[in-house]
Amino acid sequence: MTRSPIHAWAAARQRRRPIAEGMADTVGLPPGTPVHVGERRAERTAITLRAYGPEAYTQSVCAPEECAPPAPEETEVRWYDVVGLHDVAALQTLAHRFGLHPLVLE
Repeated sequence: MTRSPIHAWAAARQRRRPIAEGMADTVGLPPGTPVHVGERRAERTAITLRAYGPEAYTQSVCAPEECAPPAPEETEVRWYDVVGLHDVAALQTLAHRFGLHPLVLE
């Protein structure tokens, strides 16, 4: 007896795929809950701010609670380079200061 394609599809649906390594930490959490699932590192989160415009270029290091979006009247471009994405609390602080939606962090 040969099986129809529908039987093969149903059998494949019944097989359970194992949860990927690290993904077990996120199962059952509401959408937008940031959880780091990669390699844990001991380094601290470092944020480098590079600001440039027609007249000047500046580079500085700031903490997550010190970084702020530019004022509307500023014409310079700001580039925030975040190293250390394992620090979920620092990323949440940045997201709050910049008004990012929680799903952006997910």
